Amino acid sequence: MSGILTTARLVFKDSAARDKAIEAFRNIIAFTTPNEPEVLQYVCALPVDDSPGNEIYMIEESVVTAYAASEPPEADES
Repeated sequence: MSGILTTARLVFKDSAARDKAIEAFRNIIAFTTPNEPEVLQYVCALPVDDSPGNEIYMIEESVVTAYAASEPPEADES
C-alpha cells in the first residue's frame, strides 16, 4: 500500500493567531484519528528556530485511495 506525505508551512500574523490555529488543528486531529482511516498520521510541528513564534508545520500521511489518485474535477465555467 502506497502513501502520500503532505506538508504545509503556515505563517500567522502573531503568536496569538498561531495558538488559536494550533487549538483548531488539535480538534481536527482528534476528529480525523477515529473517523478517517485513510489518514495514517497528522502532525502539527513547530520549527527548530521558533523565535518569531508565528509559524507551524502541518504534516499528513495518508493512504492512496482511488479518490485521491483520480483527476480533479473540471472547473464549472458557468
